[in-house]
Amino acid sequence: MKKNSLNYLFSHKWLSIMLITLVSVVLYANSLNNAFHYDDFGAFVDNEAVKSLKNIPDLFKSVVSASKVDDTGYRPLLATTFALNWRLGGLNPFGYHLVNLGTHILNGILVFLILGMLVDSSQNKAIPLVSAILFIMHPIHTEAINYIHARSSVLATFFILLSWFLFIKYNMSAKKRFMYYLGSLLSFVAAVLTKEIGFMLPFVLVLYDFYFVSQGKINDFKSRLLKQHSLFMILLAVYLFLRFFIVKNIKGPGGSNMTLQYLLTQMSVIMHYILLILYPINLAVERNIAMSYYIFQPRVIISALGILFLFFIAIKLYRRSKLISFSILWFFIALAPVSSIIPMIIVMNSHRLYFPGVGVAIISAVLLCGLYDIGKQSKNSVFFRKMFIVLFGLILVFYSMRILKRNGDWKDEYSLWSKNIKVSPASFRSHNNLGSYYDRKGEDEKAMLEYEECLRLNPTSETVFNNLGIVYYRLKMYDKAISAYKSAINLNNDYNDAHNNLGIVYADLGMIKESLEEFKKVIEVNPMHMESYKNIGIIYQKLGDRKNNLYYWKKYIELSPDTPDRELIKKEVDKIESNR
Repeated sequence: MKKNSLNYLFSHKWLSIMLITLVSVVLYANSLNNAFHYDDFGAFVDNEAVKSLKNIPDLFKSVVSASKVDDTGYRPLLATTFALNWRLGGLNPFGYHLVNLGTHILNGILVFLILGMLVDSSQNKAIPLVSAILFIMHPIHTEAINYIHARSSVLATFFILLSWFLFIKYNMSAKKRFMYYLGSLLSFVAAVLTKEIGFMLPFVLVLYDFYFVSQGKINDFKSRLLKQHSLFMILLAVYLFLRFFIVKNIKGPGGSNMTLQYLLTQMSVIMHYILLILYPINLAVERNIAMSYYIFQPRVIISALGILFLFFIAIKLYRRSKLISFSILWFFIALAPVSSIIPMIIVMNSHRLYFPGVGVAIISAVLLCGLYDIGKQSKNSVFFRKMFIVLFGLILVFYSMRILKRNGDWKDEYSLWSKNIKVSPASFRSHNNLGSYYDRKGEDEKAMLEYEECLRLNPTSETVFNNLGIVYYRLKMYDKAISAYKSAINLNNDYNDAHNNLGIVYADLGMIKESLEEFKKVIEVNPMHMESYKNIGIIYQKLGDRKNNLYYWKKYIELSPDTPDRELIKKEVDKIESNR
């Protein structure tokens, strides 16, 4: 390679963009046929609302129609992308993964273009491309790319970066300023309609203005706050008003309440995130993080001191390295919605680092390029430059190997959850999801072991008790099935499926009175529970009670227009009525 080949690459945008695209495609090509996982099913696989483009207006009107995932938040634009995926390719995973990967590539390109506008002539011209490469290649982002429902993070980050890019163009351009500003505003709206992290954009833009436009001059900054940022703040206020008073959903996906316990726990979670960024080994979908209950717990104090130290570094570096200082603050601003402002039931997920990961990539690039510059100025400059290239190459090889291996973990439910159990053996959700996988495959004994382990970890899950009861029933372990269903009902007396399943076991054991009691309890709570009407009808048929048999079966036919056995039941009803 000629001496000026790298300079040629750094100086030609399209070559850099082609490199970013090529690297991304090579690294994630083995992920394009990976399976769907957990919240994917509620978001689009089993969600009828996204299976017709005619429903798109309804996605913007209701939280419920946008997803069957409980309390997923108001994300209609995300749901719209799922509707488009469904229209173009049904449930072929390839198309869904392609959109995630394509958006990831666009984000890498935007990082490159934005840094190209922020880096001045005194800085290493490699910073924009190195930042983009480190961003697209960091293994921590494999979850956001492989997990389709995590498109919320990837797509929201795209709109955030696009808005920031257009805002910078607005500040740097003499022409088309109105169009750049309007585009930035519309991208902000798109970001908040994709995921809640989007409402941090106005704070990012204010930070950018202070660092790179106003240059820390308070009077200029105050003047620009009103002129440049007021519309973003107004839109943010409108969005929050709509969420509070119209959509009436400002809770995070977990729907949990803001508590001191959650905030204290997030301090140690942030330090865990930083360790994973530095050493991305044994990545997991879910980790067991010990909850923090007191301010003076050692891990809370250590984590708080670590966070304060990073803020101190950001302040100290304001004059010496604005990019690093800005990027440290970017990391915390981007992490704030998921680590403080919006509480979650799952306290730690790798895909939540996607938006903050932009700041991490910039910090890493500035440090690496800074080391390269120091080496150039030393007496042994050739040696240091070669060592730098070797070191940087080793980092990229390590990242590549981790990505390719992690993509394989996401191949299917078995590979994902069995791997997660190895990394985090006490993960309740991992055992539950692996049990569900075995359950659907008909491997009842394996499913039983996983569900039993779930209940050892969390004996208060009525859903797992019910699922375990179903497995016991199929294994003809009737006493255990009855016990499991009763445990589910004790935890939630209105749990209809458990009552219905318990009624089925009683019916099989000839306990007719008890069986009818369970089925009728279901109907009392939910008069639309069609399976119970069918089961009651079957019992009355066996008892020779035609009147009640016909009543309950007719009710079942009325409530179940599309069930597989509807026609069979209807023929039985017609036969009974013709023999009267």
